[in-house]
Amino acid sequence: MARNLDEARVEIVLDDLSREVGRQGQTVQSGGPGSKTMTFDDIIRDFAESDTVPEAAIRAALAEPAGFVDAAIALMERVSAADASDSELEALCVLAHVLGEIGDRRAFLPLLRLVADRTRVDPFGDSLTETIPAVLSSLMGENAAALEGPMLDTDVNQFARHACFRAWTHAAVTGAIDRAHAHAFLAAYLERTRLPRGDYGFSSWANAVTALRFGDLEDLARRHLPVRVPGKPAWLQPGTTFGDFQAMLADAEANPEKAEKDATLQPFGSTVAELSTWHGYSEEFRRRRAEANQRKILDLLESTRPAVQAAPETSHRHVGRNDLCPCGSGKKYKKCCLR
Repeated sequence: MARNLDEARVEIVLDDLSREVGRQGQTVQSGGPGSKTMTFDDIIRDFAESDTVPEAAIRAALAEPAGFVDAAIALMERVSAADASDSELEALCVLAHVLGEIGDRRAFLPLLRLVADRTRVDPFGDSLTETIPAVLSSLMGENAAALEGPMLDTDVNQFARHACFRAWTHAAVTGAIDRAHAHAFLAAYLERTRLPRGDYGFSSWANAVTALRFGDLEDLARRHLPVRVPGKPAWLQPGTTFGDFQAMLADAEANPEKAEKDATLQPFGSTVAELSTWHGYSEEFRRRRAEANQRKILDLLESTRPAVQAAPETSHRHVGRNDLCPCGSGKKYKKCCLR
């Protein structure tokens, strides 16, 4: 029975791996004579499962932006209600970037709810701090003030708060948020939130204050930001120190237009261009995953292979076929133990 169970386990894993391999290199046509028209479900499936940048699905979404945004908002509401499929959850990251490229402001609040939901940060991965701020900037329009709620909520994931901080900073730099309001908000922020030691929010706050060149808040930074520890390697130093704050502020004051031109504070651009830089869609990533899958198959096959018993040691090695058998039977070796 154990042998049969092992074989069944191998078959299941091989089945899963073959389905995964079968997805590699698949493309979905969109547009052009004889091509397949993609439904929203097709687009979401491709967003979730494609091993290469899902260009066809992205083009299909951009070709019908209003309809795509309507369906995307409904999907995000299902995610918020914990009523979404695994495929829809996997598609969220690419979907958010396509929404940022479309720039339909109706998608801002549903997306902000997902970003600020402490249980829903994983689908965004590293993009939460790298590109989601630009996506939020593209969508927020007149709703920039809505970012302040998650920024003040210390129960929200610290990197989700950072994404909101970056988008809010862009709004303040460009005048979408009143400068006096931004100053008052930042002046009170650390006292209102009482961030725990080591929280990424200190870096978020320092970046905003220096980008807006609020030099009069330097004393506040001195009281709250850590100092660099002499002798410690860089990876053991605090994220943003008071010395870092001073350097960033000096740079911002010397280059007052730098914040407005900062690429990390700009609204989001091209989804295909951005995703093409991601390691998860690279040829190297696919090769390494294929190698890992191959090792997994070989390990499973090896684990279910019956053990080969070593031949017992024998004293008969030099006995001739026609010699008397060493066992004492009186028969020739070839008629006895040689058989």
